[in-house]
Amino acid sequence: MATVAVPPRVDVERRFFTAMVIAMAVTVLIGFAPSYFLRPAIGTPEFIRAVPLTPWVHVHAAVGTAWMVFLIWQANLIRSKQHQRHMANGLLGAGIALAVVVVGLILAIDAGRAGRHPPSWTPTAFLVNPIAAITLFGGFVIAALWWRRRPDYHKRLMLIGTIAVIVPAMARISTYWFKGFLPPSAIGGMILSNLFLAALVVYDLRKLGRLHPATLWGGGIMLLSQPARIWLSQTDAWNAFAARLIG
Repeated sequence: MATVAVPPRVDVERRFFTAMVIAMAVTVLIGFAPSYFLRPAIGTPEFIRAVPLTPWVHVHAAVGTAWMVFLIWQANLIRSKQHQRHMANGLLGAGIALAVVVVGLILAIDAGRAGRHPPSWTPTAFLVNPIAAITLFGGFVIAALWWRRRPDYHKRLMLIGTIAVIVPAMARISTYWFKGFLPPSAIGGMILSNLFLAALVVYDLRKLGRLHPATLWGGGIMLLSQPARIWLSQTDAWNAFAARLIG
């Protein structure tokens, strides 16, 4: 039986994107281990502000975990050349992504109402961070689905969207593990999340000799959103809007 050789560049690309997805999943696990995944076993360390494990927190953890597992599954299907199964899972992925957006918004507003926010932030000002992350995630996933027949665009947009939504995990890593070295909370989380974007940039430059348009525009939007959300959080208009959301 004849076999079809896979060009080395294609094989390297599959390995890179699979490794990126796995690395992000491990990052989420590390970021939320003390406050959620390992909390029943180790208790709540002193340096963590305890967050009540409400039903919405559990639902949020479930859909977020489902998204990371789904991405690993999809990447593995591509690595094993099961492209049809990968594409057939599109509706399932869209459903999980929608759940991530809806539950994320509900939990963010619920946290604002309960007055849960990091030091140096107010409830209304901090609300810009989860809403921005969720909005970027949803927008990039929609764009990735639109470009689903262009794998080079599709995989990069999915990756960038996931980078946007793992900022809360990165914020916890910045606060828990890099205290004193990086800004805590959302700002530190954005700085750390940019490491994944930097890895994508380096990959493009080495393999393509240029930035892929999806990396250029998607990464540019994500980077510009970071100072924009900090500025927006200080405006009267945003705080008035957030106050209405919180109620």
